[in-house]
Amino acid sequence: MTQHERRLAAAAYDQGREGPRCADDRTVFVGVPLLGRTILCDLTLAGDPPEVLRLAVAETLAVLRVMWIALLRCDDGPDRPQLDAVHAALQCELAATEWTWAGGSGDGHALARTLVRRRERHREELATPPPAGLGLLLPRHARANEALVGRLADAWEALAREVAGAGRVSAARLREDAYDAVGAWRLREVEAAEAATAIEAAIGGRTSAREVAAEELPALRAAS
Repeated sequence: MTQHERRLAAAAYDQGREGPRCADDRTVFVGVPLLGRTILCDLTLAGDPPEVLRLAVAETLAVLRVMWIALLRCDDGPDRPQLDAVHAALQCELAATEWTWAGGSGDGHALARTLVRRRERHREELATPPPAGLGLLLPRHARANEALVGRLADAWEALAREVAGAGRVSAARLREDAYDAVGAWRLREVEAAEAATAIEAAIGGRTSAREVAAEELPALRAAS
């Protein structure tokens, strides 16, 4: 997988959150063709679920996003199959929770307790030292699931306005450049200001976002 491809995969959750969705879509999936995967990016609970269930779902989605970035970082290493399997299993836990709640056959508090217990069990599987596990600690909160910040958030909004008035081909190019920049930020290859600069440059037609990020990445590595 090339650096550009990895960045696009890293921004898959952003694509799922920002993409158009129908009013009756309770779950949002995004395909990642390069990995032959479809990932669950967002989930809406029908009706009026208890706050404890809302929180359990939100925290589980956050762990999924952290796990996804960890999976991309390990590339094709020996840790990849186990991470991939746990990520897929956690997606199934979320989908099952939503399906049960939507069907009206489950108590919200009980569903929340079950989801949290199973999520933490999966996290513990990864945290267990080798050979049983990977010895990998997954935080609930990391750049993988942070909201876009400051100037980067402003650049993303400017991009949305630009895409709205652009043709299909131009809009697709702009989106790809933006996802490349955001993915680089998610992977901690660049900071928010550099990612924002890349998106602004793409909007201005001066260069592509990935060209800007590629120029700045060596300087960031040298400074680290």
